[in-house]
Amino acid sequence: MFVVKTRRNRKDPRAWLWMLGTLVLPVLVLVGLGTGVDRAAGGQATTISVVIHPDGIQMPDSLTAGAITFEVTNQDSVSHGLAVRPVGSEEPIGKLDAPLRSGATARAQVTLAAGSYRVYCPNAVERGLMRVITVLPERSGEPQ
Repeated sequence: MFVVKTRRNRKDPRAWLWMLGTLVLPVLVLVGLGTGVDRAAGGQATTISVVIHPDGIQMPDSLTAGAITFEVTNQDSVSHGLAVRPVGSEEPIGKLDAPLRSGATARAQVTLAAGSYRVYCPNAVERGLMRVITVLPERSGEPQ
């Protein structure tokens, strides 16, 4: 770590802005990391990290409507699929093309409207590999 010594006057507002920028900006960057959501701009899909564990599916509880790419990693010892369907429907609107081997990662893309959806492994719902997520309406003027 480098220490920078300056002769700036501590009452100078520029010194406070500099200090604020060097302390607050890294915290804001760190807070934005690890959410499992990669917001895309310009109409591209938003990438969502999904991890399948032996005891459940780890992913954000809510998403913003639009094109979503699920980046799915299987951390269970057996193969799993992943499907998405609206609550109250039996037909999936998106799923992985093939079962995902242990330790593997794959992507599936789907466009979701506002509402509630079940994200689940078709062969392991009885084991608890299912969760309900909420998709919020896209806000106008805000990138997805």
